[in-house]
Amino acid sequence: MYPEPPIINEGEYKPWYRRRWARLSAVVFVGIAVVAVVMSIVMAITWNASAEKALLDATDYALKTPGTYHVQYGNLTNLTARVDGKKYAFDGTFDKTPVSIVIADGMLYAKSSDPQKLYETFVNPSKSSSAMSALLESILPNLKNHWISINLRTTSSSSNIGGINCPLDIRDALTVDSSRQQLIEVYAANPFLTVTRLNGSDYRVAIRSKKFSAFDKELVKSNVYQSLTSCPQENNLIKDNLLIGGSVVLKLSQDHKLQSMTATSKSVTAKVTADYGAVAKIITPSDSVDVGQIIGSVIQSLFSSHAIK
Repeated sequence: MYPEPPIINEGEYKPWYRRRWARLSAVVFVGIAVVAVVMSIVMAITWNASAEKALLDATDYALKTPGTYHVQYGNLTNLTARVDGKKYAFDGTFDKTPVSIVIADGMLYAKSSDPQKLYETFVNPSKSSSAMSALLESILPNLKNHWISINLRTTSSSSNIGGINCPLDIRDALTVDSSRQQLIEVYAANPFLTVTRLNGSDYRVAIRSKKFSAFDKELVKSNVYQSLTSCPQENNLIKDNLLIGGSVVLKLSQDHKLQSMTATSKSVTAKVTADYGAVAKIITPSDSVDVGQIIGSVIQSLFSSHAIK
């Protein structure tokens, strides 16, 4: 009897959002979007206050305008991110792993000069059998600097890769007026931000943890959140937010465009700088290898070798 095919995309038993790479990706992939969420909510409520109005302008501009962002997360991550509508591109190092990533049309494309390190970053190798690990180690070197593709829409939302869908869908929801209004109502009952204008262009935003926790619990009950099928339907999306107990300082231009964002907590500092000039075109790779085909070939080889024995 053949062994059950191992599952290699589910990661550790603990949920994807508690893994280190997932927490890092929250800063890298949706750091801008998270600020957009909280800024949009509080600014819409306190529209007449000059500081909040400036930040709302910056948020709306960032959501609607193509941009290039440089993301520095301690000594682990150093990425250049390009955002153009619903297309995203990332180049640099992520969790000390060299990587290029493109997200477009529900697909994720990735390549690395160190595919073994890329595999270890996003998948938990300890969950694979020794035979599977050996086969993967023989295949991975051949993927050096080659694009692999993953269909995000058919990947389980509870898996490591599928979990990327949720923050991206939240960012898209913020562009819909009805969705933003629901979030405003939830925030109005649980205001967790303190906004201070430091000088003419700098603003400090601090998160009050108790209020944030209350907001979190109510958020997952809202219709807009429940409609996001890619998100966990329980109170866990942002409970491990790295900014709890810390603060964010935003620097804006005179016409209220984001120039930089520095997020500081007890354990980490992340900085994002923004450029809304010409954004290099995001090109969807045409020569990628589907990860399903790779997994299928590995399993087929595993079964074949078992049958021979």
